[in-house]
Amino acid sequence: MKWVDEACGMQARLLTGSVCATRNISEIDFLSSAKLGDIIQIDVSMIKLGTTSITFSADVTNAHTHVAVASFKKVVFVGLGERGAEALFLIGVDYDK
Repeated sequence: MKWVDEACGMQARLLTGSVCATRNISEIDFLSSAKLGDIIQIDVSMIKLGTTSITFSADVTNAHTHVAVASFKKVVFVGLGERGAEALFLIGVDYDK
């Protein structure tokens, strides 16, 4: 779960250009087990973009066997402002100016 949270968090930062924090992770289906030494693949998809939040789904698979390990239907992040309050995403803004 930690790696899915981190993968979604990195995608949130890349897409929004903002510092983001996990707000909610829900609807998790554990489908099979991963064993020590297994290499897993985490595929993240954006499913909703709001003005202060971004929602992802994530699928975890075994990279060698391609067997599904887990499915995360809803991982929600919020943009953080200077004092930790929710902040608006400025999608499309040129941050170099």
